[in-house]
Amino acid sequence: MMVRKADLVTLSSASTTTLALGLAVEGHITLAIRLLFLSYTLDVVDGIVARYEGPTREGFLLDRAVDRYSQVVAPSLLLLSLTGASPPYIAYAMLLVPLGFYRLVYRQVHGREYFSGLPFIAHALYILFTIVSGGTPHPIPLLLLLAATAAPIPYYRRPLRGRATDSTFKYRQLLYDVARISFMTLFIITPYNWLVRALAQLLAYTILLYTLTGYIPVIVAKKHTITTRKQSHKTNNMNINNINDLVATEPRGNR
Repeated sequence: MMVRKADLVTLSSASTTTLALGLAVEGHITLAIRLLFLSYTLDVVDGIVARYEGPTREGFLLDRAVDRYSQVVAPSLLLLSLTGASPPYIAYAMLLVPLGFYRLVYRQVHGREYFSGLPFIAHALYILFTIVSGGTPHPIPLLLLLAATAAPIPYYRRPLRGRATDSTFKYRQLLYDVARISFMTLFIITPYNWLVRALAQLLAYTILLYTLTGYIPVIVAKKHTITTRKQSHKTNNMNINNINDLVATEPRGNR
């Protein structure tokens, strides 16, 4: 059976992640971080190619499995390598990795507009941005990320690209993906000078803010939908009652 181009890109992402881990073990943390950003870029590219070729169930499962490897296993091992495997970070990794594979099986997101829990890419990017900024992720923010990931809190999957029913959806989606690739490329090729470190610190704080507030738009949207449905149902009932009243008061000779 011929391997699809999208699957080849996905497998290339897995290979890049493996190379990054090997470099991290040898102490080449900066180069490992650049390769992980490259892996995440390939993850975006495989989505674009998959939409061009036509998505398949096998491709979706392969992509999700590689995502767990690159977004959960790899950042955990990178963090352990950086911190000398101190107990708080061992505990974090021991909780994050099983949670990642649990959600892979029991919290499917295919066809949904939101995640059930904080997406795992938030963990990966928070760790990478904090390291690029010159710091080490503190256990307390990592615990916050873990709690938001374990809880069934709704977070929009890709809020900036619009809804699938929107007529401009595919163009929004393409622009969104191009923006993500451009963003990742910045951290792949740019020297980590003071400006990039400051940007990375800002982005790490942004991820924490998203963790604390990112579910609010989903909850507001759900409440609005429920309220609209109730109002529509109430209006329909009133119309039915008005029709029944008219029929009941109409003279029999006119019926």
